[in-house]
Amino acid sequence: MIPQPWDYALCVVILAASLGLLPTTLEAAPTREAGVLDGAGGIEALALSDDDLYLAGTESSGSGLAVWDTTSFSAGPVLATVCTKATDVVFADFEGSHRFYVGCADGLVHYVALDVESVPPEVTVSDAISLGADTGDVIRLGWAPGDDVVHALTFEAQVQTLHRIALQDDSVTTAIAVPLLAGSPVDLGVGALGTPLLVPRSDGYLGWYSRSGASYSTVHAALLVQFSATLTAVALHDELGYALVADSEESSLWSLPLAGTTVALPFGSGLGEVTALSFTQESDAVVVYVGSDDGSITVLDELGESLRSMDLSDGVASDIVPASSSAETVYVAGDDGLVHVLSDRPFLSEVQVDKQTVGSSESFTLSFRSDQDGDFDVRVGGGPDPNEGSSLATGAVEAGQTVDVPLESESLLSEGENRLFVFVTSPTGLGVDSAAIVLDRPPAAVTELEVVAGDSRLVVSWFSGADGDVSHFLLYLAEEEFDATDASLPELVVETEEGSVGYPMSVTAGDALSVQSVSLNGLLNNQTYFVGVQVFDEGGQSSALTEIVSGTPADTCGAAECAGEEGGCSCRVLSSPVPARGTLLVLWIGAMLLGW
Repeated sequence: MIPQPWDYALCVVILAASLGLLPTTLEAAPTREAGVLDGAGGIEALALSDDDLYLAGTESSGSGLAVWDTTSFSAGPVLATVCTKATDVVFADFEGSHRFYVGCADGLVHYVALDVESVPPEVTVSDAISLGADTGDVIRLGWAPGDDVVHALTFEAQVQTLHRIALQDDSVTTAIAVPLLAGSPVDLGVGALGTPLLVPRSDGYLGWYSRSGASYSTVHAALLVQFSATLTAVALHDELGYALVADSEESSLWSLPLAGTTVALPFGSGLGEVTALSFTQESDAVVVYVGSDDGSITVLDELGESLRSMDLSDGVASDIVPASSSAETVYVAGDDGLVHVLSDRPFLSEVQVDKQTVGSSESFTLSFRSDQDGDFDVRVGGGPDPNEGSSLATGAVEAGQTVDVPLESESLLSEGENRLFVFVTSPTGLGVDSAAIVLDRPPAAVTELEVVAGDSRLVVSWFSGADGDVSHFLLYLAEEEFDATDASLPELVVETEEGSVGYPMSVTAGDALSVQSVSLNGLLNNQTYFVGVQVFDEGGQSSALTEIVSGTPADTCGAAECAGEEGGCSCRVLSSPVPARGTLLVLWIGAMLLGW
């Protein structure tokens, strides 16, 4: 007896009920396109990190990978040059790190590692991982939570090959190579351990491959469609226990149990030619997002019934990636080269500050737009959680209108980059975006400036402050007393054995909270010199000039001469008074000068 669609549908209902996955009231499911992301060279394939914070897409125009921070879309993507031609991308979790693996032409794979301490993240591209000579282009990559490998599908000279890339050491093994009489692979479906790998082909066959450890084996190749039809996409769901396959001619999907049966049943209807599909979770229900050649996105429940449909603003879906924690946001790569953001939450754009850097007591303006009416809250010192950090400003926002929020640098919390998060709350949810501004206060003056005199030289030391962005110090030397109120600070040229030395002298900064010292040579004995120090940071800002200290170089002698031996001399170490904290330093310098 030929199975009927309702027979399999009843099995699915029983299975879903036993797993507690029957549909309930769907919450926060997107019903519209909220906005688009651009700034890259046309996006074809997408991947999302498992914490939903980073979205990556392969650039259709060439060799790049674009990576967005999903809490700062206004900043645009970070672009990484990866290979000659990027063909696919997949996220893989390795010991808590953030890696996107990128498939390339000529059997090469790279991973792009993210430094998540910065926003947007800094990216590092790995060396090429070769899948072997003459393996052909990478068609698709796959990874599922729990896997310690990335699966790579290649095709060359009618040989379809599945490879395993170990996350631990990037080693590559060939799992299985299958000669094909006709057709070519078009997609790769990967589920949790214990489920098969599925490879739909252009000749209408669906390849099933079981895996046991590092070994793979062919279960069968099921012929789903014949004649001119081509399989175009596959998706599978471990808990529901079935896979969905799309072909180029049917306006429905094919549903097959993962248990290995070759029985395929229609799933859904009126879908047109399916170009992309993906399972996701909405509240307590599993749903399927289906992209069609008419530019529509249809959402089906787990029995294939249509829940809703929406249209992309332009283009046809080539890839669909729902957020992993919930389906409040779904990302769609379109053949128009843009990433379409499906969400009912407020979508924020043009989040920016009018100054990149501010100093002390300086005003600046944060501006943004929202596509929905709502209430906004600007916060600093936290993250994408609206309950973190400190609120700087609140108010109302009108859809489509630019909001300008005046702020003061004194409200920023720390020297260096401060990230300002903008939250907009509407009846349909919470939207978030962010912008960064750098607080660059003038550095603090050095403390404990001390001078120890020697023969024709002065040793000057000071204690640097806690500022981490100090670039250098300017050391002033003069034969006459001066202070910071003078119309101009002194300049002096001293002739030494090594040549002329000009003052003020630039001294490269060492570590913060450390003692700095420098020897001033070639000075005249019995001439009193006056010394001051000023601090400069990497932004060019300077501290106040220190209080001026003085010292007088004088003849010195060795310890034996000072003890009264023949030919001895009077021995003096001259310096300005020093605090107790510097006493040991002065004794050490004095001992060095005296030759102890």
